[in-house]
Amino acid sequence: ERQVVRAPASAIVRVGQMDTVLVRDGDAWRRRLVTTGETYADGTIEVLSGLDGGETLGVPGPPTRP
Repeated sequence: ERQVVRAPASAIVRVGQMDTVLVRDGDAWRRRLVTTGETYADGTIEVLSGLDGGETLGVPGPPTRP
């Protein structure tokens, strides 16, 4: 048995060959590189490195019009 950190697939953004997530850092949002692993049927993806668990992630919403 092992503990894993999982994130919603919609929170993970691929930039070139790197996977990133937006992480809340006080009043700001910071982009962080992550290494991903297994994809689960519930729409989450295992995060092997880059997150400790418990962080607040930014998830893109639908586009808005000005």
